[in-house]
Amino acid sequence: MAHEHNYKITTEWTGNKGDGNKNVRTYDRGHTVSIQGKPELFLTTDNAAVGDKSKLNPEDLLVSAISSCHMLSYLYVCAMEGIVITSYTDQATGIMIENASGVAVSM
Repeated sequence: MAHEHNYKITTEWTGNKGDGNKNVRTYDRGHTVSIQGKPELFLTTDNAAVGDKSKLNPEDLLVSAISSCHMLSYLYVCAMEGIVITSYTDQATGIMIENASGVAVSM
C-alpha cells in the first residue's frame, strides 16, 4: 500500500518597501518560508545585484535537499546491509547556467 507524504509551507514576500514590485530593479526579494512547528527560513534571490548574500536562496535549498536526501538514503542502505558508517561529509555543489538574457536554463 502506498503512503502519501504531504508537506505544507507558507511562503510570504516580505520585501514590499511601499511601492510593491513596481520597479523590477529595486524591489526587495526578501521572503520568509514557514512550516508549522519548525524554524522560519529567511530567503532572498541568488541574484547578487538585488539579493542579500547573508540569506539563503532557493538554489541553496535545492542543492541542500539533494545532498541531504543522498546522505539519508546512503546511510539507510548501509544500515540495512550491516555496513556501519561512523562519519559522513558531502561537499555538494550545484551549477546554474544562464542564457545570454540572464534566464536560468538548467541547474
